[in-house]
Amino acid sequence: YRDNDGYYFITGRSKEVIVLATGKNIFPEELEKIYKQIPHIKELCLVQGERGLEAAIVPDFDYLRRMNVSNSRETFASEIEDLAKDLPAYKRIVGLKIFKDALPATRLGKLKRSAVRERYLKGAEQPGDREEEKESTLLASSAGKNVLECLAPFSVKKTILQSDNLELDLGLDSLARVELVVSLERSFGITIPESFGSEVLTVQDVVSKLDELIEQGAGREGEQGTQSWAEILAKEPSEEALSTLKLEAGPLLNLTKYLIRTFAKGLLKVIGRPSVAGVENLPSTGPYIITPNHLSVVDPLLVMSAIPWRAGAQTFFLGITKFFGSPVTSRIAKLIQVIPVDMETKLFSALQLSSHVLRQGKILCVFPEGTRARDGKLKEFKRGVGIIAKELNIPVIPTAIQGTYEMLPSGGNVPRPTKLSISFGRPLYPGDMSYDDIVRKLRQEIVRLQGGE
Repeated sequence: YRDNDGYYFITGRSKEVIVLATGKNIFPEELEKIYKQIPHIKELCLVQGERGLEAAIVPDFDYLRRMNVSNSRETFASEIEDLAKDLPAYKRIVGLKIFKDALPATRLGKLKRSAVRERYLKGAEQPGDREEEKESTLLASSAGKNVLECLAPFSVKKTILQSDNLELDLGLDSLARVELVVSLERSFGITIPESFGSEVLTVQDVVSKLDELIEQGAGREGEQGTQSWAEILAKEPSEEALSTLKLEAGPLLNLTKYLIRTFAKGLLKVIGRPSVAGVENLPSTGPYIITPNHLSVVDPLLVMSAIPWRAGAQTFFLGITKFFGSPVTSRIAKLIQVIPVDMETKLFSALQLSSHVLRQGKILCVFPEGTRARDGKLKEFKRGVGIIAKELNIPVIPTAIQGTYEMLPSGGNVPRPTKLSISFGRPLYPGDMSYDDIVRKLRQEIVRLQGGE
């Protein structure tokens, strides 16, 4: 390209240009420099995927370990979204896949882009991509065998290797890590710190960390390990966790919340003309859980403005500590009844706080997808909602939101006038359903409320 002073600059090789279906040209090296600013990323290569511009990523596992990041996929998606806010839409990454091994490259370190794309389109790294490991003495030990027994119910792989990544190879999400910790406590008879799940990335990490804890004398002195989700949720949160909540608001705080709700309602009425259906399905009193799909940062405002004030005054929202963890935002969170959630290091506390709020007869608003749908499509639901509803035996309200993604999509800065709608379905009672059955039925109901099959 030529700048205003007449100088010419080379941005990359013409043979490496990615031509999107829209006809737009992407010079990958130029754009990769921007995305490589993310410290969690060791290697990144842009490819033309089925949905548009996508990325093959090799994480910096040492950095993830130091930062206690276990949900690397969601972390990358969030960081990439933040970086792309000021880029044109066609330069934003719409999909990614994570690989453990280095991407194909020449002896000089130059990416073999055609080979990377071929591997990317094949999907995740295949078992044959790595040499089969010999039976490790680490896993052959008594402690290793116990770890394998504890991992087996949660792993998507039948044969578990010591180098396997808990998330990428075995498929463990945050809740599965909590259940793994419970199982390990029971098996080894020790107390495991809450941060354990975010400190271990591989099977080898699990065994090594357990050896450390045993050596440090983390025994329970005859106590039995935590046996079930019911026992986890029955425990009262710590004083530190409770200090983030204000269960009962005085007149001044209620007035402030009412003014915030009124402002949100008026704003959305002007730019969204929201239609609200099914309010009569909301129980007259708590406890119950409102479970909307998550499309945009506008969603909490829409829920807040749609429910009657009597219910709104008793409703708490789950929010991630990334936005509500600083000294200033944590005070705002307490003011607007947001429970800060750290999915990496303090998931136990988040679940116990949620249960505590519900046991006090309050209402909880949870987005079952966990994060916003960055492409506007409904994602799979996480089991957390099912666990809480089942163990506390309280109803969940399937809630369908439409239009907020078009109003303010992921990466957007200025809301666009768009017709909004929110529909509350009939309460879904856990009964004899399993955790998975609850979230499956919940998702089906939201699809139906959205007009799907």
